[in-house]
Amino acid sequence: TKYSNTLVFIPDKLEPNTVYEVIIKKGLKSDSGEILKADYKFGFETSTDGSNGEYINISGDRAETFLSTDNPVVEIDASNDYINTEFTTQIFSVQKPEDYATLVKQVFDDVVGYNYNRNIYNIFKTDSYNKILDFKSKLTLTNNSSAYLSYIILPKILPVGYYIVNISAVLDGKKVLMQKFIQINDDAVYAVSSNNGTTLLWVNDTKTGKPLTGADVIVDNKNIGKISANGTLSFKTIDNKDNASFIINGKGEKPFVTSLPLISENPNPPICEKYYSYIYTDREAYLCNDKIKLFGILKARGNSILPKTADAYVYSSSLADDYNKYDEYGNQIYDLSKALQKVQITIGDNGIFTADINIDNYSSS
Repeated sequence: TKYSNTLVFIPDKLEPNTVYEVIIKKGLKSDSGEILKADYKFGFETSTDGSNGEYINISGDRAETFLSTDNPVVEIDASNDYINTEFTTQIFSVQKPEDYATLVKQVFDDVVGYNYNRNIYNIFKTDSYNKILDFKSKLTLTNNSSAYLSYIILPKILPVGYYIVNISAVLDGKKVLMQKFIQINDDAVYAVSSNNGTTLLWVNDTKTGKPLTGADVIVDNKNIGKISANGTLSFKTIDNKDNASFIINGKGEKPFVTSLPLISENPNPPICEKYYSYIYTDREAYLCNDKIKLFGILKARGNSILPKTADAYVYSSSLADDYNKYDEYGNQIYDLSKALQKVQITIGDNGIFTADINIDNYSSS
């Protein structure tokens, strides 16, 4: 009751320098009747005893692509405790694109916790991969006095291919190990997945600036088509996937590998995805016996059909927090029984509508 709608758990003791995972089991029911449908997990890490909050982590994407002419770097986000620390960097080669695709897909699914709002990841074993480089260095700072944005600079340009980069260091007896996945490839891939179930790829060769016409596109081990003459491929998405592996096999030395989310068609899309809507009132404030002039326009999106009528509901602003709820398809949930008033409006063939709403001694809310 002290914290209203917030559940607070205060453990008796937390061990220093320890990663904890918290699981809220499915079935938990809120006061409003909502039920948690699946276990909710999150994690955190405690700091070292007596520390001032030192931290270090890979900054930006954990998997990154560089051109064959680039000198790869690994961006680091660290506290100043690490400015003079010596780091050991080991680079391992992944030979098969299919193996790298599996790794990258797992990488994006693999956030196991947070430390100072930074992601904590599992470290993948590298025993089965060929180590091609091993060197020591300190952080290269972009600001002479801060390691907040710093880099480990690889000492040479890498050949086209796929690599795992392990970066380790020891600070005050505590060992840290970070892992970055690097692809060297001269292809450029852009993708967008829309809620109508269509994914569009655009692929070109950065060396020639031309489309990668004829390249095979393999998604989760299934060949879905070839890149067209204009450098694009459009395909329908059957299932939602947080991350799907993509292998785009053109004429280069190695296929381009990445992991991308896919969005299938929503069978019950929110109203905002079915129509463009513009709604206005004739002024911002009214007296208790005024009449609200409502007007606007509704335009169908995609294959949606424009309705002939619609209902307009008036709610108290004091209930605004009650409607920050959505169903599994993204539709906002309203309790129509709490509406102060309902008015039916007629929508013209051009989508234009008007309506009058009589105010019946509403309060200032």
